[in-house]
Amino acid sequence: MMNCSIRILTERDISEGLELAYKAAYEHGFVDTEFNKTSFNFKVKNVFVQPNSESFGLFFNNQLIGFVVLGYDFLPWNDHQRMIINFLHISPDYRNLESYQYVLNHVKAHARSRDIQTIRVSASDFVLNGLDKDTLLHSNKFMAADIIWERKLND
Repeated sequence: MMNCSIRILTERDISEGLELAYKAAYEHGFVDTEFNKTSFNFKVKNVFVQPNSESFGLFFNNQLIGFVVLGYDFLPWNDHQRMIINFLHISPDYRNLESYQYVLNHVKAHARSRDIQTIRVSASDFVLNGLDKDTLLHSNKFMAADIIWERKLND
């Protein structure tokens, strides 16, 4: 992508990061009547400093247009570390296959630099139509490793 860059988010990005994170939470349907913005802001700020995660920003002409939050864990049966894309968001005006590919290229290069052999991601992180999403994931050699089931206890 022309005029785009990716870098680790720092304290100077908190204000812009909070604004974009709030828009992402709203767009993904996480903002409801029980949403606590003060708590949300505190938790998002903590993402910047957690030792077991890294947050990278996608910038276009030095404006934050997206972010990816990476987490790490170890598999109990071997010593391999695994990278997990915990959250990925790109602003709607910049959301396309090229932008997602740019972020995935960075994530894969970062995983290689840390000698990580496995990257996990949720298909729901990619706000694309089904065919584009499948094409993007398959062309990057991701495979459906599991189906996650979820139940809300207040139903």
